[in-house]
Amino acid sequence: MTILTTSPTSDNIKKEIIQKIKRIKNFKTNKYLTKTILETLGFCGILETEEYKSPFHQYVNLGLAPKKSYNSEWEYPVDFWTPADGMNREAFRFWFGSYPQLKQFF
Repeated sequence: MTILTTSPTSDNIKKEIIQKIKRIKNFKTNKYLTKTILETLGFCGILETEEYKSPFHQYVNLGLAPKKSYNSEWEYPVDFWTPADGMNREAFRFWFGSYPQLKQFF
């Protein structure tokens, strides 16, 4: 979560975030697993934008959800998310509130 909330915004930010997460000591992952983690955080409402809300807030038909570009490899709403959007702390607390070690992100 620290990587997600402190990364600068750039054109390849999601690619850079994946690389940073892959370098976390004792965290075994690859590009596809990390991408799935980020997209799951989007579905849960943690990574979303003001304009593109996740299913956490309202029903979203993910089969018809908008895309940033026609060939985007990211799922809605993470497709539109950047670190400048921050994270939805209410959603994070909802999903991870019983973990005191994550309290800094509430």
